[in-house]
Amino acid sequence: MVLSEGGSLSSSQRIVALGGERRAPKQLSEGCRWVGGEDAEIDETLASECAEGTEGGKVTDLNFHYKFLRKIQGLADFAASLRSLDLSSNNLRVMENLGAMPKLRELKLDACQISRIEGLEKCPSLVNLHLEDNEIVCVEGLEKLFSLETLNLERNKIQRLGRGCVKLTKLKELRLAYNELSTLDGLQGLGALEVLDASQNKLDAVSAEHLKGLGKLDELLLSGNRLSNLSFLSAPGRLSSLDISDNGLKSPAFKGFPSLPLLSEFMLAGNYLEELPPNLATCCPTLEILDISRNMISTPLEVEKLKSLSSLKELCIQGNPMTESDDFPKALCSLEGLEYLENRQFVPPKEIMLEDGEQDATFGLTKVEAKSSPSRPGTAGGESFSRPGTASRPGTASKEGVQQPLMHALPKTRKCASSEQVTAWEQQTLCSLQAIMKQVEKTTSQVDHDLQEMHRYVKKARDANLRYEYQVGCMEAESIPEEEELLRKYQEPEPPPPGRASQKLRQVTISYRVEEEEEEEVPPPPKIVEVKSLQSPSKAAVRAAQADEVEEVPVDTAAEVESIADPELPEIEEEEVVQVLQARGLQGRPPAGKPGTELRVQRRAARRANSAKSRSVGPRGPYPRLPSPGAVGYPGSR
Repeated sequence: MVLSEGGSLSSSQRIVALGGERRAPKQLSEGCRWVGGEDAEIDETLASECAEGTEGGKVTDLNFHYKFLRKIQGLADFAASLRSLDLSSNNLRVMENLGAMPKLRELKLDACQISRIEGLEKCPSLVNLHLEDNEIVCVEGLEKLFSLETLNLERNKIQRLGRGCVKLTKLKELRLAYNELSTLDGLQGLGALEVLDASQNKLDAVSAEHLKGLGKLDELLLSGNRLSNLSFLSAPGRLSSLDISDNGLKSPAFKGFPSLPLLSEFMLAGNYLEELPPNLATCCPTLEILDISRNMISTPLEVEKLKSLSSLKELCIQGNPMTESDDFPKALCSLEGLEYLENRQFVPPKEIMLEDGEQDATFGLTKVEAKSSPSRPGTAGGESFSRPGTASRPGTASKEGVQQPLMHALPKTRKCASSEQVTAWEQQTLCSLQAIMKQVEKTTSQVDHDLQEMHRYVKKARDANLRYEYQVGCMEAESIPEEEELLRKYQEPEPPPPGRASQKLRQVTISYRVEEEEEEEVPPPPKIVEVKSLQSPSKAAVRAAQADEVEEVPVDTAAEVESIADPELPEIEEEEVVQVLQARGLQGRPPAGKPGTELRVQRRAARRANSAKSRSVGPRGPYPRLPSPGAVGYPGSR
């Protein structure tokens, strides 16, 4: 892609580089930093998508990273419970609507377009604040953040600190790299500060006054500045890491180098050093990591000065003229405790031999007494176990004894751990095991407690289930009598047992039906005969029953009735009876059954009544018959 005349991409080229989004030109014209996506606003839907943590049904963590936001709004519903809020990589210009967040502990507003720190007065619990990669010019608006511990202001346009950090008494980490600072004035009073990163700024000098009161400072990073002296290190402190690389320092700047007894990491790369500080081993007795790469050290003897640093484990030395010297490998082998060289594990060359000949420690394991070598004095007699140098013994490999001696020319073994270190490791391991055991016991106790609770709840549930089943059974048992009572109540009443009169009447009726069936076999010719008015059959039956109840006579009624001679009456057809009834104007209809059946029953019932009258004990008198003049074949009305 070809650049425009000004050295930057043209508008069309920027659009192509951004993927050709249709909304990109408009966003670029509006000065947006992040383009290509659709602008969004914080609402309930977006908040539900970006929620990363909840507690008690309330949102505690919201992550709106790279959502193309332009304003901070819509957070009032979550302000009371919010603990972490990430608004990084958005097109935000103003810090607004961040009030009433009493539980907020972490706020990320990095990679935005913020130019001023404001709106944090109602966030007293804020611990971590990330404002790196913005357009902030000065440090302000932090006066109410008494709980702040981490403040990151890297990659801004800060030119001075002023008094913006004076009240941050709990601040432990301050990141100010890649700004435009020319002085560190404004750090006074930060007694809890442990990490200070002011690298890649425009610092010409740092005085001890600037670092006054920083008694807990552990890590100081001042690389990429314009320092010319180290006067700020005049007073001994608790520094364990110091980075002053890429400052253009020369060897005279290290004269009077102060004592730093706790320093373990020292970065001196990218300077103009021709030699190491002469008292480095004395001033930094616990130094473990040393970076002197990209300097002007030309003699390997400077490396041999580090032999007295027994704690040195890692060394970076590339980019110096001495690395091309033939004596450089030998100088490296003199560092017995060295483990890493140029960020790689250090393995000394195997072919390097000392000038003073082979040593007993090198070939001690290969000493063998020659059985037949008279030309080697002292070996057979056992007076001396030493051998002459390899250079004075040509052809040693072909003689009896040790073959290929160079394979045993291994570098000296690394130092073993001291007894104190082993004891410390042992104590550390035992403490770790004890902590693990305590945690296991705690977890086991918790699990046992939970199991007991679970068993208790299961027992309660079982008892409740049994009680429920018992109650259901009792309800069913109580409901059975009620159902039977209801059935009896709504069931049709059973007819009362028949009396003697009704039983006799039933027997008589059955016998009459048998006679009728016999008479039907040979039906007589129909005749019209005038029938006298007879007594009502129902009344006659009732009278006969009453007579039987008054005086019981052990007489077989059916047999008696059959024995009475009854003159045969002519059969009357139903049509004739109907004609007579219609002629006389009688109401009603003939009884059901065969024609003439009811008339015969009436006559025989009357005869039975007359016979019962003659058998009665006391005088009863005749029952008058209801006359029905003119009735033919049908009884009178009842």
